[in-house]
Amino acid sequence: MAETEALRASIPQPVAQQPVTVEAPIDSQAQGVPDSELAASNKEIVNAANKEKREASNSKYTANKESIDASKKQICDSVTSVSETAMKARLNGVPIQTALAALDSSNNGSDAAVKINKMYTAIITDAYRQPNFSTDKYKEDAIREFALTNYLACIDAVAKW
Repeated sequence: MAETEALRASIPQPVAQQPVTVEAPIDSQAQGVPDSELAASNKEIVNAANKEKREASNSKYTANKESIDASKKQICDSVTSVSETAMKARLNGVPIQTALAALDSSNNGSDAAVKINKMYTAIITDAYRQPNFSTDKYKEDAIREFALTNYLACIDAVAKW
């Protein structure tokens, strides 16, 4: 769970929207502008500035997602596959020890294999923390949602590499 939480913690969060404030002229009456018109004008300016900040933040976030290359996508496809398999096993009553033992047998001891094994172990243990369902429809929904959540977390994490 800690590794999964670490993966989720690495997901870029939307930039907190700080409202833009525009100060009114010191003496608006001296300039011949009624306070109500000035307030309405300031509100439009503030709204436009906030909208521009949101759009800039969103386009930067989208650009990061688009920069993911094919090898990184393959990693996330693998995460999705393991997520689906782990959740199916969990929902079909396979003991967690069996699922983890199958994973341990695939570890060849290389540094990369150890890291991948840790990531897959986190996915499997997270799957077994999810609620169990008795109907096929709810099981399918749970599998799809669990895989999607992990895929999105992976895409966001590899975008930072």
